[in-house]
Amino acid sequence: MAKSQAVRILQHIRKLTATGSEPIADRELVQRFVTARDEAAFAMLVRRHGKMVLRVCQRVLHHAHDAEDAFQATFLVLSRKAGSLRHPELVGNWLYGVAHRLALKAGIYASRRWAHESQVAARPPIDPLAELTGRELIAVLDEELSRLAEKYRAPLVLCCLEGTARDKAAQQLGWSLSTLKRRLEYGRKLLRRRLARRGLALSAALSASLLTADTGHAAVSATLIASTIQAALSYQSGQTVAVAGISKQAAALAEGVLRAALITKVKIAAVLFLAISVGAAEAALLARQVLEGKPAEAKEQAEPKSVASIPDQAKAEATNPTRFDPFGDPLPLGALARFGTVRWRHGVQVMAIAFSPDGTTVASGSMDEAIHLWDARTGKLLRILRGHEAWVGSVFFTPDGKELISCSRDQTARVWDVATGKEVRRWPTHGSLKLALSSDGKLLAGAGASPPNGSIVLWDVTTGNPVRELSFEDVQDGVTDLAFSPDGTRLVSGGGSTLRLFDVTRGKQLQTFGAGTRINSVAFSSDGKTLAVGRNQEPVTLWDVADLKEPRRLGSDPKGARVVTFSPDGKTLAVCGFGFGTAMLWDVTTGKKVCELQGILYQVWSVAFSPDGKTLAVGHLASRVRLWDTSTGKELPSVEGHREWVQFLAFVDHDRGIASASSEGMVRHWDIATAKVVREFQEDGT
Repeated sequence: MAKSQAVRILQHIRKLTATGSEPIADRELVQRFVTARDEAAFAMLVRRHGKMVLRVCQRVLHHAHDAEDAFQATFLVLSRKAGSLRHPELVGNWLYGVAHRLALKAGIYASRRWAHESQVAARPPIDPLAELTGRELIAVLDEELSRLAEKYRAPLVLCCLEGTARDKAAQQLGWSLSTLKRRLEYGRKLLRRRLARRGLALSAALSASLLTADTGHAAVSATLIASTIQAALSYQSGQTVAVAGISKQAAALAEGVLRAALITKVKIAAVLFLAISVGAAEAALLARQVLEGKPAEAKEQAEPKSVASIPDQAKAEATNPTRFDPFGDPLPLGALARFGTVRWRHGVQVMAIAFSPDGTTVASGSMDEAIHLWDARTGKLLRILRGHEAWVGSVFFTPDGKELISCSRDQTARVWDVATGKEVRRWPTHGSLKLALSSDGKLLAGAGASPPNGSIVLWDVTTGNPVRELSFEDVQDGVTDLAFSPDGTRLVSGGGSTLRLFDVTRGKQLQTFGAGTRINSVAFSSDGKTLAVGRNQEPVTLWDVADLKEPRRLGSDPKGARVVTFSPDGKTLAVCGFGFGTAMLWDVTTGKKVCELQGILYQVWSVAFSPDGKTLAVGHLASRVRLWDTSTGKELPSVEGHREWVQFLAFVDHDRGIASASSEGMVRHWDIATAKVVREFQEDGT
C-alpha cells in the first residue's frame, strides 16, 4: 500500500511542478495544505526539506531508527501546526528548530529505553559520525545555530544546510538579494563568534561540510516519505497515526511537542516577570521582543557603563537592599525570588573537574573560559577565576591545595592562588585539551609540536619552563589523553588508536601497545599496577602494567567510554560514556559492575572521586556539576531544582504558582510565595 501511495504522490508532484519553470514557494505550498488539505503540496514540503530534517535528527541521535522516529514526528507536528505558522515562507527554518528539539527529546527517551534493556546482547551499530571529534563539533554547531534569531538562522538553514542558491533563497524568503546576503553574512559572523567562545572555528566546521555531509543514512526513502505523509494527513484531521511505518515513539514525540503549546503562556509569564522586575519602559521594550519571538539574550557586545551611571547604580543598591534566595545566595538587583538554585550551576557545559586534596573544594572548568570553585559540601560558589580566552579543558590542585593549575584551548597553562583567586604565572602550551599532572605536583605533561614526529612536553610547574620532550613516531595519531604513574616515573599517552609508555626520568619511549579504535581516556590505579583505557565503540580494558600483554575487558557494556578514572584506593573504576546514558562503577578486582549511577547524563567530559572515595563528581552538557554517593549509586540531593535545561514556564493555580518543565522530562510546580517546589512528576505522569 505504501508503494502505491508513493507513486500516487509522485504523480501529484509532477502536476504541481509542471505548471511553470519556477518551483512553487513554501508559502503557497503551506497555504494549499492548510486551505485545501492538498496532499501533493504537503508531499512537496516533505521532499523539499526532508533530507535536511533527517540529517539534523541523525546528527543528534546515534541510531537510524531513532532518527526516523524524530523525522516522522517533525512532519506530524507540521501537519497540525501549519495553519498557525507566522511566517510560512520560513517553514524550512521552522522545521529545523522542531527537528532539533525532537531529536534531543528522542535521545532522552532512547537512553531510558537502553537503561532498561540490560539483557540485550548488542545494540545497533553507530553511524560514521560517531567518531568523537566530529560529533562533538556537530553537536555544538547545531546547538548554537538553533539559538540564532530567526532572520539570521533562516538564510543559514536554506543556503548552508539545504544548499539553496542565494537568489532562489532570497525569492523563497521574500527578501531582496542584498538583504539575504547581509543577513547571511551577519549570521555567519554571530555563529563564528559564539563558536569561538566555545573553542571552535566556524571556518573549520563549514569547510568540513559537517552539517551537510551524508551520514550514511541521509537519503530519505520513498517508503519513509509515503508513510510520513499518510500519517500526517490522518494526524491533521485529529485521527490517530496508526499506519504502516509509523512507530509509537514517533507519535509520542509529536504529542509531547503539541502538549507543550504552553509557549503562549510562557511568553505571558515572561512579560509579567519583566513588568515586576524592571521599569515600565524597559518592560515594554523587552516584552515586545518576547512576544515577537526575538531571542531574550544579551547583546553580542555589551555597552560600557557611563560615568554618570555608576552613582545611580550605587544609589539603587542603597535603596534596594540585596535579597537572598532560599539557599542564602544573593539575587540580582531588582529580583524578587529565584526558583531553584545557582549552586553547582555553570550556565555552560562543564569540561573539567577536580577535588582539592582535603576534599572541601571542587574546581570545575567550563566552556565560558572560567574556573569555578565550589564548597564541596553545599555547592556554594566560592570564587570564579577568569583570564583564559578559550574553554578550560583541565584543572588540577597542587598536593598542598594552595594552588590550582588550569589548561585551556587558548594554548596556555595558568597557575592560580586558591586563597586570593589571583593568577600566579602562565606559560604557553600547544593547545592540548587534556593534560596530566604528576602526583607530586612538579611536572605538567601535554602534547608538543615537533613535526614530522610527535612529542609530549614536560613543564616544571614552579617555573613554567620545559624540562624535557618525549618524542614518538606517527604524529598523525596525536595525543588525546595522558596519565602519570603514581610514582611519577612512567607516563602513558593515548593517541589515535595507539598507547605509548614512556620513561619520564630518561625521557625515552619504552613501548607501544593496545592497537584498536580511538582512545578517549587513560588512567593509572593508585598502586600503579593497573592501567584503564576507554575507547570508542569498545568495552573498557584493564592492563597489567608489568607485562602489557593481554588486557581484561569489563563486560560488554558500556561501549564507547569517554572518561575512566580510579577511586583513591584503586578498587573501583568509574566509567562514563559520551552520548546519552549513565555512569557506571566497576569492581577492579572481580571485573564486575557494582552499580549504575541514577540519572541520565549526556556528553560527559570529566569525572572525579573525592579524596575519601565516597563521592563522585561529574561534569557534562547540562551546565552543572552533579554528585553521587558511590556506595549506593544515588545522586546526592544537595540542591533543589531541575537537573537539565528548563524549557517551559507557565503560571498555574490562579497565578499563585509556576510550572516548569526541563529536558530531563521532569515537571515541577513552584510556590511563588516561598520559591520552593510543591510537587514534581515525570511528563509521563509518574
